[in-house]
Amino acid sequence: MTHFGTRTLLATLALFVFTVGHALADPIYFDVTGNILPGNFSPRLPSGGGTASGVGNTYTHLGSPSAGINVANIVFQSGGSNPTVFDTQPLTLSIALHDVATNALGSLLFPGTFTGHIGGQVDGGLNADGIVNFTQTTQSLLLGNNRYTVSLNPQYSLAVYVVPRWSSGADYIHTSISAQVSAQPNTAPEPTSLTLAGIAVLSVLGGGLRHWCCQRAGCPWTFIYPRPSRFPAIAYICVR
Repeated sequence: MTHFGTRTLLATLALFVFTVGHALADPIYFDVTGNILPGNFSPRLPSGGGTASGVGNTYTHLGSPSAGINVANIVFQSGGSNPTVFDTQPLTLSIALHDVATNALGSLLFPGTFTGHIGGQVDGGLNADGIVNFTQTTQSLLLGNNRYTVSLNPQYSLAVYVVPRWSSGADYIHTSISAQVSAQPNTAPEPTSLTLAGIAVLSVLGGGLRHWCCQRAGCPWTFIYPRPSRFPAIAYICVR
C-alpha cells in the first residue's frame, strides 16, 4: 500500500474510533417515576382500622448506570389498638422512563402480589410487616438511541417496628421497593456510525485494490491508461 493510502486509512480509522468512543463515553441521562396500582389495599374484615397503600417516587436527570433506586413505597398507617390483616392481593408496579436526550417516553409493568399485617399498638409502639412478590423481575425497552433495563428482586420483605409513637396522631411507616435501572447505547449502529464505518471499509478496500492493481500492471507511480484489458470497468491512479 502506498504512503498516501496508509495515511488516509489511519486517519479514517482514528476518526472512526474517536467518534464512536466519544459517543459511548457520554453519560445517558434519564428520569424515572414509579407507581403502585392499586393505590390502596383492601384489609380483611373486620378491619382494625389500619391502612396500607402504595406510593411512587420520581427521580430526574439520573446518569447511567444507576442502581438501587427506591421506585416505590408501601406505607402502613396505624388504626389503633386492633390489628389489621391484608390477604394476598394483586398489584402492579409501573415504572415510567424518560430519555432526556431524545424526549422519548416509555413504561414497564411488573405484576405481583402483596400480603401484609399491621399489629395493634402496644406500649406506644407499632409493628407492621408485609411481603411483595413479583412474577417478572427484569424487563427492558428501547427509548431513543438507548436501551433501558429495569431489574427487581423477586421478593421484598417489609418488616418494621417503631417505638415510641412518632406523634400524637396516626403512625406512618414507609418501606421501600428498590429497582436497578440501567441504560446502555443501543447495539444497532447509528447512521453516523454506519457512514464512518463505510468510509473506513472503502478506504481499506480502495487502498488494497490500488496497491494490487499497480503491482499487477508494473506501474506503481503513474496513471494507467488505457486501462488494462483485464480490468475493463475501472481506471486506476497510482500515487505516492
